[in-house]
Amino acid sequence: MTTKEKTAPKAAQVVHTSAQTKPEKPAEHKPSAPLPVDEFHGKAGCFVRDPVTGERKPDPAAEVQAPAAEPSAE
Repeated sequence: MTTKEKTAPKAAQVVHTSAQTKPEKPAEHKPSAPLPVDEFHGKAGCFVRDPVTGERKPDPAAEVQAPAAEPSAE
């Protein structure tokens, strides 16, 4: 065996460079567009999105009254 045979690169190796173009991803693998910022952005709570209009509103089922604070027995 000669030195050339030992150090010869394998033909099956493929190097991907930025100059090569990548195949385009199918639509189901692309990220969806971000939702627009609305009036509730940054506010805590549960919200539901209207499927027709796409608007967010506070979830009425999640609005639970906080229990009244019990007076301390001092």
